Amino acid sequence: MTQRDPASYTAEDLTYQSVQPEVLRQVASTRPDLWDDVLAHPNCYPALATFIRQQRGETPPPAVTQPGPQSQRQPLWRLWAQVALPALAFFAILALFLPIATVSMFGYSESFNYLHAEAPSGEGALMMILFILVIAAGVSAVLLRVTWARITAAVLGILAGLLGSVNGFGTISALGREPMVSLGVGIVLLALTSVAMIVAAVITLLPAITVKTQEPISPARS
Repeated sequence: MTQRDPASYTAEDLTYQSVQPEVLRQVASTRPDLWDDVLAHPNCYPALATFIRQQRGETPPPAVTQPGPQSQRQPLWRLWAQVALPALAFFAILALFLPIATVSMFGYSESFNYLHAEAPSGEGALMMILFILVIAAGVSAVLLRVTWARITAAVLGILAGLLGSVNGFGTISALGREPMVSLGVGIVLLALTSVAMIVAAVITLLPAITVKTQEPISPARS
């Protein structure tokens, strides 16, 4: 069967949906006067439409986009804060066993910590329990990466940090004025790690950054 000459097509011929994309391409190449009819044809594929618009000096329309799936991206600094939270709680527990003060009198000296018999009753045990809970919740938040674990770790971190800060700085203030008492490394470590724990817990509570991706939609070639 002899193929019809593309130059012989008329505007009326291009109203039929049976005209194939390849025929439309040939018509567009030989009949610039039928470009509007080619563009209006349902079988005009995107590349052909772009070719016609470029020949006319027109700017091709931008690709239509639709919102893609949302993803939550966790900032690196917040991840480091989550990792630091249980680590700080570990050092806070260590501080409970280190000397918080040393009393020197008449050639006699004695050091004591929060677990010493002379220490305030129950404070060391309560802080240790909270710090252990922070470690457990913090490790769970890092491994599970779920919201409830992150919030639990942060809330426990804030509570433990506040208790440690009050005890640490309060003890430094009270014992620092005593002439025969020298502060120990334990109380300084407790105060500093407690403040750092509060900071890490607050950062951990910050929401993740939601990133919306855009997916281009191109009309399919028939």
